[in-house]
Amino acid sequence: MPFANSIVFTRVLNLYCHLRHLATIMVGHSNPVVELYELVLQNPSLFGRLIYIAGLWNPETSRYDRGLPDRFRSPETDKALARWHQSFFLDWLSQSLAEKERDVALYWRSPGSRDQAKTVREMGEAAIPPLVRSEERKFFVQDLTFIQAML
Repeated sequence: MPFANSIVFTRVLNLYCHLRHLATIMVGHSNPVVELYELVLQNPSLFGRLIYIAGLWNPETSRYDRGLPDRFRSPETDKALARWHQSFFLDWLSQSLAEKERDVALYWRSPGSRDQAKTVREMGEAAIPPLVRSEERKFFVQDLTFIQAML
């Protein structure tokens, strides 16, 4: 099942980033990719992480660079953001509907985390990674429509 692989990938990536962070502390050098990943993980909601990363996507440059400080603007961080965007999306899809509902509610209740003028579905549609298959997109939007009705 492809969703299980993305969960394993995310866990391995989390461990890798944590170990890299520890190595950075020991050596005293900062790694922008690790720093950015830690920033993304500050959002406890997968849905919130998707929204945050999608907000960095710049359609004019086809890169994840909108509003990023210069230290995060590199091909390495762009590739990492693309991987994380896809991985968080697949992780979210692999959750049960009840887990998705709790995750969206967690995001929705977080202060300052949402655009008051947009619905959950509108925010979610804007957070879909660029290279998602149509079936995954349809499943994602369908679940968000149901969750929105429940909030």
